[in-house]
Amino acid sequence: MDIKMVWTGLNGALECNKDIETDEGLETAVITSLFTDKRAPKGVELPAGEVRRRGWWGDSLLSYSDEYGSLLWLLCREKETRNVVLRAEEYAKSALQWLIQDGVAKQIDVYGEIPSPGVLHLLVQIWRPGRNDSMSFKYAYNWQKQEVKPDAI
Repeated sequence: MDIKMVWTGLNGALECNKDIETDEGLETAVITSLFTDKRAPKGVELPAGEVRRRGWWGDSLLSYSDEYGSLLWLLCREKETRNVVLRAEEYAKSALQWLIQDGVAKQIDVYGEIPSPGVLHLLVQIWRPGRNDSMSFKYAYNWQKQEVKPDAI
């Protein structure tokens, strides 16, 4: 059992109640995998104004080359195009791949869409071993708006 995290709202707030709830860890594992910043590989262009490659501090303690989190943060200043949605799906699937490697899931499907300006929806569908049904989780991610000053045009 893990402490239960619940994704609420477009700003990525985590719901916190007075009592600690627990779950079997799957939703918590998905939330932390998707919304923990993975270190950007060398050679990858960082978003405008970003100078750090980020990454989870715990990765420096690992004795193997696995890194935790996702690269979704790299999309924070991208234009809202179909190509960016495809990259978001790819980043999410990559971040969740460890669930398949550890035998928690047999298949993971991720579907992205931009339902309104500034918002990315990700639907994560996880197929568990030995079962014919899936568990689905849906998350909304807000793009950071880039301020354009009139004299910069």
